[in-house]
Amino acid sequence: MCYFEFVAKSVGIRELRQNASSILAEALRTGEPVSITSHGKVQATLVPAAADVSFEQRLIDSGALKPGTGRAWEIQPIEAPPGTPSSREILDDLSADRL
Repeated sequence: MCYFEFVAKSVGIRELRQNASSILAEALRTGEPVSITSHGKVQATLVPAAADVSFEQRLIDSGALKPGTGRAWEIQPIEAPPGTPSSREILDDLSADRL
């Protein structure tokens, strides 16, 4: 089922510019999306953010973000192949180039 299947209200871009705060307040009050039109064609949809779901959770739910499997402090460092300079050696080399 598409979330935007039914849009109760639509407003033109000019009306949105002139009355943005009241249009937003109404959308937040009713919870209904508002389609924004330009020359009679829908260009965007204003959808009130769900108060009980975080932005991160909405991204996860939509598949746009994959949650991590652990915390940053739990990640083990990867060993560099033999002969690869260490981070310290690389930084020292870059610092020497600046002098």
